[in-house]
Amino acid sequence: MMRTKTFIITGQPVPLARARCSRWRGVVYDSQKQNKLVIGLQLMEQAANMEPFTKATELDITFFMKPPQKRKENGGWCVTRPDCSNLLKMYEDVLQDCRVLQDDAIIAKIIARKIYDTKPRTVIVLTEL
Repeated sequence: MMRTKTFIITGQPVPLARARCSRWRGVVYDSQKQNKLVIGLQLMEQAANMEPFTKATELDITFFMKPPQKRKENGGWCVTRPDCSNLLKMYEDVLQDCRVLQDDAIIAKIIARKIYDTKPRTVIVLTEL
């Protein structure tokens, strides 16, 4: 029996940014703690009492981006920044941090898309293979 779980994260999708280094002491810090917290709280609420995924897993993720005022028609596909790979990295990290995934290394198949919609959100579907 295949196990599947869907999560819906409201708000504009957030890409993973590079770690920052302070000028004052040269300390490396995570500039996105607040973003990860907001995403993580929504995930943890939806994953309450759920056992983490531990087997090979498919990640199907759709980023619904707010459309810009002026844009070229691309059939609804978002072809501007942020790029899909940085968006994906952020959500993989948060899925692991929230213990929805035992480890992001168990993701064996990824389907990712970035499209325009008037209601920005991220839809994540996890399926054990």
